[in-house]
Amino acid sequence: MKHDDRSDMLARIAEEFARNAYRTGLREPDPRVHAAMARLPRERFVPPDLVPRAYEDSALPIDSGQSISQPFIVSLMSSLLRPQPHHRVLEIGTGSGYQAAVLAGLVREVWSVERLPELATQAIVRLRELDCRNVHVRVGDGHLGWAEHGPYDGIVVTCGGERVPGALLDQLAPGAHLVMPVGPEHDQRLLDVTVGVDGRPERRDVLGVRFVPFVAAAAPLRAHFELFEQQDHVGVRGFGATVAEAFAQAARGLTALSTDPGRVRERRRVDFSCGATDSQHLLAQWLDAVARTMRDEGLVFARFEVRIESDLLHATGFGEPIDATRCAREWAGFRASADAAFVGLVPEGWLAQCASAL
Repeated sequence: MKHDDRSDMLARIAEEFARNAYRTGLREPDPRVHAAMARLPRERFVPPDLVPRAYEDSALPIDSGQSISQPFIVSLMSSLLRPQPHHRVLEIGTGSGYQAAVLAGLVREVWSVERLPELATQAIVRLRELDCRNVHVRVGDGHLGWAEHGPYDGIVVTCGGERVPGALLDQLAPGAHLVMPVGPEHDQRLLDVTVGVDGRPERRDVLGVRFVPFVAAAAPLRAHFELFEQQDHVGVRGFGATVAEAFAQAARGLTALSTDPGRVRERRRVDFSCGATDSQHLLAQWLDAVARTMRDEGLVFARFEVRIESDLLHATGFGEPIDATRCAREWAGFRASADAAFVGLVPEGWLAQCASAL
């Protein structure tokens, strides 16, 4: 990828700002946004076959029927947020991670919600490879935001909906900006929304746009896992109706971090057994064993059958060898962190949580 390609993209962005200034109210991009996009290798966020088109000023398809936004639109939405170094920003729709990576160089923290686990997993690995350590990704329903880290100094929504979800407005700090495409798919308008000190939202119509639809995440199964980011670790939360289900889901989450679980066909059986006097140490021991097996034997697990008997855990994992040439970078340094292990009862059921260093 030639440096001229990136320079051409930045020049086209500047031209689009000047051409649309009467609509957007901005004659040029925020200088810090422009500099951040100048530094960022956009080719890292598109499929391999589209790398030659990475710096076109157009949206491009990515996995799971989603897209990476047009560079001008990324620059415009980022500029409308009025980002400052001390800001904490919420993004809805992580996608490839490009918008989050742009914001990572502009604000203190970025919290990003993605409904598709496969995209979230890919984005987590990609953002860590690019040292975007202040971006935190979780799998969830974007309509609900990420309330525990709010209120936010800015919220950017990278998918189009019929209306702005009330939960997002509730998580917006007074005077902060929420930027989101709103309207039917054939007639979306990019809105710049602020909430005044009286709590009333003020909306400004910025530009006509077209985004992928804002779809609510399917209601999670009783047993499921979530991925999240900590400062120095990637985290996994496994939920289940029982402790055993929560353990199994946590292990599935670890597998998802290392490779594509959809390619697994359950060819190999591995038995685990360990014991401890409390559930936290039991979780830590088992996850260490899972991670060690993945590393030493080069396996990825499709599923786990787990049972808890007193202070003993018995588990059987079913998987197949990892394609080491494709996945070595992701799983070679994989290990569980006992310090961050936790088991407890939560409203969803039982939770088994750990953090992992990749």
